[in-house]
Amino acid sequence: MKKLTRLAVITALFTLLASGTAYAHYFWINAYESFAHGSGHVLMFLGFGHKLPADDLLSGDFGNISVQKLRIKGPDGKTTDLTVPDTARRERKTTPWGATLETGDIALTKFAAAAETPAGVYTVSAQSAPIYITKYLDADDKPKFAFKPMNEVKDAKKIMDSIQLLSFAKSHFTIGSEKPSPEAGGMPLEITPLTNLSNIRAGELVSFETTFMGSKVQSGADTEYITAFSDTFGMPDGYQLYSMILNGKSAIRFPAAGNWLVSAVVKKDVESMPELAELKGKVKSVYYSATLSFNVKP
Repeated sequence: MKKLTRLAVITALFTLLASGTAYAHYFWINAYESFAHGSGHVLMFLGFGHKLPADDLLSGDFGNISVQKLRIKGPDGKTTDLTVPDTARRERKTTPWGATLETGDIALTKFAAAAETPAGVYTVSAQSAPIYITKYLDADDKPKFAFKPMNEVKDAKKIMDSIQLLSFAKSHFTIGSEKPSPEAGGMPLEITPLTNLSNIRAGELVSFETTFMGSKVQSGADTEYITAFSDTFGMPDGYQLYSMILNGKSAIRFPAAGNWLVSAVVKKDVESMPELAELKGKVKSVYYSATLSFNVKP
């Protein structure tokens, strides 16, 4: 059963990516502000799956992701690394009712502000470790999948496709009464809001800039669009909002309050990008995924 599930997950990944849609699982950061006590605090944790604000553990039967980098960048440009979650630390036990209980690390972290904490926008960002998936035919012409680069597949008669997946997640929070716009954090693929997100309300239009390796993304050349969905709008009914990207710029009007996720996917062929020369012979293409998560108020 587990082998069939694993095969189904890989097949779904290839199908979704080939059609230009999103990954089978999204990867995002939750950052919730609370000013009930003192200078306030922000509670942060990672999200993985299909449903905001939390869906699944980072490691499970229906998807796995390892986090390579997790950090906070302050308004002064200084950064602090956060503890990367240990996805191997997973416990499971069976209950008397036949259900299972699982524990896992989602990097739950509390940022407690102090009187001297600089005011401004803070950026929480995460980067996944690369995931490799190779589709090939074995000696008997049977299609198979492997979670490794194509040069490491020893029983391949023919390589059908080989891809690398990289995921980047980001969220912002603001300390102080001033509401400056966030700045780009320097991730390979990044969605940056062109306005402060700490007080966005339902019905407002928000503009974004999407960049890939510092250059502005263009619909048609790099990707088709950015998408947005929420736990209160779109997600429950299985659809998303879309916006074309023109010279890096796009805009979405958010119709409902709730937890929102904006995402983009860019595919690059290894042969056509000198920056990916080290991946030649390992994969044929790289899929970059970026998410930006925030809360819209009523």
